[in-house]
Amino acid sequence: MSEQAPLYSDTVNWVGTTLSIAIVVIILIIFFMIIKSTTDDSDKHSEIKKYVEALFGGGSQASNKQKEEEDARAREAARVAKELGPFEDTCPACQTAVTDLHIDCPSCGLRLM
Repeated sequence: MSEQAPLYSDTVNWVGTTLSIAIVVIILIIFFMIIKSTTDDSDKHSEIKKYVEALFGGGSQASNKQKEEEDARAREAARVAKELGPFEDTCPACQTAVTDLHIDCPSCGLRLM
């Protein structure tokens, strides 16, 4: 007497394979739609574009904007420092005297602002 595999095993294999392929195709379509909507120049999907830029580091425009903001902050800090003139203060970590010329504390190496 020969043993036969249960009849449902072929059906389960067929349904499982079809379901897996369908899920992969749906995921690929969703990825394609997200990429297409974020690379579009219109502001139709600007919120999704912001999320993608935040997750993946943004484009060159975002990095240029950040550099401009950092430069503006540095210019503002330099302007304020010139207005204040030379000063002497103590390091908050080791209480050593530091001046406006010190970037790092000469004693403990703490980065000063």
